[in-house]
Amino acid sequence: MQIIVALVHLFVYLCCSYSYFTALDDTVEVYHKKLRELKELGDPIFTKVHEIEQLPKTIETAGKTIHKLYESVEILKKNHSWVQSSEIEDLYKKTKGFEEWLNEKIELQSEQPPTAKPVFTVQEIEDRMSEILNIAQQLITRKPPSNYHKKKKEETTDTREHGSTAETAKQEPTKGDL
Repeated sequence: MQIIVALVHLFVYLCCSYSYFTALDDTVEVYHKKLRELKELGDPIFTKVHEIEQLPKTIETAGKTIHKLYESVEILKKNHSWVQSSEIEDLYKKTKGFEEWLNEKIELQSEQPPTAKPVFTVQEIEDRMSEILNIAQQLITRKPPSNYHKKKKEETTDTREHGSTAETAKQEPTKGDL
């Protein structure tokens, strides 16, 4: 990390010193060419610094999101009977696949030296997470069909009626019992 910070400081120093001392004598074209060269050198450094700072936070967020997605699957199974079980299972499989992918990438990254190119980026994690979260949100916010509540009420009423008639039949003596 200290090496990267030192490289960033060197980059800034080179940009400032070049632009101050040579821009007066050179043409604008030469100045822009040198600036592009410095950006080509510095952009990977800034990207690496960004990744080093953001990756642990993003991995932690992804872990919490995976946990919430598994909870969402359970909620969908218990409380959203109008959502097809194949869609819920698909959400579960995508969440499990994302979790496995993330664990694999974390392991591969830990084997790499700090100066190596990242095995995965914050953007990749966010993109994959976003896709799964969109699916979960669509399933959770899906409204039941218009006739769903009517069917539930009819089933409940039928159950109550059948249950109460069966109980009264047991309680009332028949002609054979008298």
